[in-house]
Amino acid sequence: MTGQPTAAVRHLFPRQESPSIQSLTVASTEADLDDTTLAALPTPLTTSTLSSGSGTSTSSEPAPMNTTATSPEETLIDVGPYSCTTSINFDLITKVLASDLDDTQTNLNATLKYLILNLHVAALPSNPLNSTIDDLSAEDLPQGRDLLSSILTSALPDYIYTPQQLQEQRLDLIASGSWYSVVKSDEADSAYININGSGDDTSTIDGWPSESYVEMDRAKRLFAGFGRIDSGMQDYNFSGDALTIFPEGYLQSRTDVSFESDGDVDDGCFFDLDKYTVSTLNNSWAVTAEDSSSTSSYVSSLIHCGISPTLSQTLGNATADLDYKPYRVYVQNTIWSWADGEPRLSTDLGMDERVQDRCAAMDAESGSWQTENCSRAHYCACRDSGQPYRWSISDSETSYANAGAGCEDGTEFTAPRTALENEYLAHAWREAVSTQDLDDNLLWINFNDLDIKACWVVGQNATCPYLQQSSSDRTVLIPTIAAVIVFVLAALTVFLKCAGNRQRSKRRRRRRDDGWDYEGVPS
Repeated sequence: MTGQPTAAVRHLFPRQESPSIQSLTVASTEADLDDTTLAALPTPLTTSTLSSGSGTSTSSEPAPMNTTATSPEETLIDVGPYSCTTSINFDLITKVLASDLDDTQTNLNATLKYLILNLHVAALPSNPLNSTIDDLSAEDLPQGRDLLSSILTSALPDYIYTPQQLQEQRLDLIASGSWYSVVKSDEADSAYININGSGDDTSTIDGWPSESYVEMDRAKRLFAGFGRIDSGMQDYNFSGDALTIFPEGYLQSRTDVSFESDGDVDDGCFFDLDKYTVSTLNNSWAVTAEDSSSTSSYVSSLIHCGISPTLSQTLGNATADLDYKPYRVYVQNTIWSWADGEPRLSTDLGMDERVQDRCAAMDAESGSWQTENCSRAHYCACRDSGQPYRWSISDSETSYANAGAGCEDGTEFTAPRTALENEYLAHAWREAVSTQDLDDNLLWINFNDLDIKACWVVGQNATCPYLQQSSSDRTVLIPTIAAVIVFVLAALTVFLKCAGNRQRSKRRRRRRDDGWDYEGVPS
């Protein structure tokens, strides 16, 4: 292998299926600064140096200040590594978030969102990275209703999942409404949690609930945490925000990943055959922001290391509406589960429709999944019940319906849930094929759409969570539920209007003429 490994600093975020990561810089303002001082928002910037045969591309240095026109009509103004705006502040952003969460509350695509707050001391536009600004004293920093947590809870009181709630739930895992007193599908995966004690005294110091629990059982949608904090902001009242906003480095962390010249990861890969425990791997929920200099080989290497990349810049200087092809290639390289063109829809050729290409199997060569006829005989994937990265292969081949019986005690027939789990299973399957000289490249994983076509679920007898069987056909539940909710709300509205003689008070709005103004937009 030629060339020296090159380093890339990746920002890793905990991933819950499909989170939305929004990075916001909150700038402080001082009375003696010019009125035109702008709040700053960092553009998605991945500090990286990627080497290729044609040379080295480096994106670790901040871009120079854009001295082009800065008229009031400008929507965004580039100031060093920041994209600034004079028309958007933190209050507006919280209202936009609240509106989005309200609009998607009954949407099947509703996901958790992570709001990362980067605290930046405002500097003059001519020198936005000025590190010589004196540290702000506690008296100069916001207090009370001007704290970030106060603004967040005022606009989003029902949606924020807070550090206080997490701590309370960690202290009692079997309390009413806790992580393990809900339906099984919403329970936290104990394989990823260090559980202490037993019986009525069961707790954890590092566990996290499942996304289903947070969203469905607690109706929470937003995690807020601090990201990068300027040294001049160290006297900010973080204790005042501690019950609402996660501390710096709690929701995201940094790791160093180095690549060889051919795109393979040289150092920083989570996949390690000498490590199988969650604590040593730390962990499968890794997401990194990739810039446009990342080629498909780098993206594929990250996937095989258990790191899921997200694109943070345009490709080929053209957005997807102008040229979608490079984006399609990029997306295809980020998929760690299904192979290209999968899953295929089953077709009725006179066979029993329930066994036609309605089950999923892993291909040993690619490690990707494909649809397979459920009646065919293959070996099956068995995961250690207490170690999510330790997989074994059944001793015999069988149909999908009987696959679970082939797993030994202490293991279960299941499917990978993350890129890292999938990579460990792929290695175990390739090793079995090689050492046992098997003539079958396909391995059953516990994933199927036997209940309803195109609705893939984990579990041999699992049902589609979105649809139910009616007397004539499958019907969607969500619109019906939404209609009932609308009807009930309408009835309540009429009742309240007819109640009469109810005193109404108007909320007085307090103007912050001398207060703090947080500015910025999500990246």
